Amino acid sequence: MNKSLSIPRRRGGRCQRGLAAIEFALCLPVLVALLVLPVFFARAFWHYTMAQKAAQNAARYLAGASAAELGAPDAPRAASRLAREIVQRQIAEMSQGAVVSGIDVACDESSCADTPEGRLPATVRVSFQVTMSEPGGLAGFGWYDLPINASYTLRHAGN
Repeated sequence: MNKSLSIPRRRGGRCQRGLAAIEFALCLPVLVALLVLPVFFARAFWHYTMAQKAAQNAARYLAGASAAELGAPDAPRAASRLAREIVQRQIAEMSQGAVVSGIDVACDESSCADTPEGRLPATVRVSFQVTMSEPGGLAGFGWYDLPINASYTLRHAGN
């Protein structure tokens, strides 16, 4: 048999068994990071998009409120309360552990509840902060309380 065609099993007198396991153990954290980080960012962008959609829906409701809906003495306060409820319900559908704080409903840069009787606002704005909570996800890394700010402004339909 020709010795030049044989493949040596030992190199430099040492055994190569287990080298693939060591290389895998060294590369595994990098591979996990390459898989986990895109999933985390996708979830964060999804939460941001859903929060913006909740703000948009609440602002759209306020922007379409008629003079009869906003002209009655207690109507602006009720419309503001309903816009807050729209945000709360949509965020609750988005994530069970999401915490909504500081829902601000503004008509012409002041509270909608302070809108004078019979006057329609030129613009309406809904803004709030929601905390992205993923208790079963990346909690081990400490990335589960990410604050997300959402704000949406529209011109009132009556103007």
